[in-house]
Amino acid sequence: MNKLLKIFNQKVPSSDVSFINKKYKSLRYSPSFKVTGNVEDDKGLTIRRSVVFTGRQLIRASSNLSQGKLLYKLAAFTSNDIGSKINIIEFGTCVGISGMYLLAGMNKETGGKLTTFEGISELAEISKNNFDEFLQNKKLFKSKYDIKLGRFKDTVVNHITKLNEPIHLAFVDGDHSEKTTLKLHNLLKKVLHTDGIIIHDDISDSEEMERAWEKIKMEEGANKIAVLKLGGMPSRGIVFMSGHGQKEVQTYDLDNFFERILRRLFRKFKI
Repeated sequence: MNKLLKIFNQKVPSSDVSFINKKYKSLRYSPSFKVTGNVEDDKGLTIRRSVVFTGRQLIRASSNLSQGKLLYKLAAFTSNDIGSKINIIEFGTCVGISGMYLLAGMNKETGGKLTTFEGISELAEISKNNFDEFLQNKKLFKSKYDIKLGRFKDTVVNHITKLNEPIHLAFVDGDHSEKTTLKLHNLLKKVLHTDGIIIHDDISDSEEMERAWEKIKMEEGANKIAVLKLGGMPSRGIVFMSGHGQKEVQTYDLDNFFERILRRLFRKFKI
C-alpha cells in the first residue's frame, strides 16, 4: 500500500492536539522580545546581531494545525511501524509547537525520545516550558525530550557522531541555506533507520531551498519522494528511505480548496 495514503488515512483525535492548537493560537498575543547573539555572515565571519521576535513571527515560524497533524501522523505511523520506542530528531525547535505534535504522535505505550536543536536560548526556554506542561497535561510519561542549545554546526555534528541508536524520523527546519540543508540530509542518512523518514520544511521558500530540494529528489529517486502542498505551492518534502510504495513522486494538498484560495490571496497581497 502507498505509505503516504496510509499515513494520511490515520485519525488524529482532537483531544490529542487541542492543547497544542491552543498554544499555537495564543502565540499571536505573545509580547515582543529582543535577542542578541553571534551569527555568521556569508563569508563565515562572526558578527553580533539583534533580532526582535513578535507573536506574528512566532506563528509563521511554527506549524499550524494542518501541518501539525501531518507531524502527528508521521510519528504515529513510525511508532506503529517500528513497534517499539522511537527516536525523533528535529532541527529548529522555535517555541516547541512542532515538537509537541511529534511527541503527541508517539505510541502511548512504547513512547520514545525527541531530540530537538535550537540556537536561541530564549526560544529554548519557552519550548521547555511548553514541553513540560504538555507531557504532564497529556500524561505522556514514556515520551521524553532533549533540547540541544547552540549553533547547528556545533551541536548537530557532535550529537549525530555520538549516536548509538538509529533515528526513525527527522524533521529538518531552522536553517534554510542550501549548503546546510544538504549537509544535514547526508548526515541523517548515516544514522537513519532502514525504514526511516526525513521531512524537509519550507522547500519552496527560497531559491536556495528549491535547489537543495531538487538535488535531494535527484539523489533519492522518485520512488522515495513525496511533496506536500499549501496554497498550491510545495511546502514540505518527505523522503522515505525504504520507498513509499509507488514509482512516481507522490503529492498531497495539506489544505482544502477554499484554504488554498485564501493562501494565494495572502501571498499575492502580502497580508
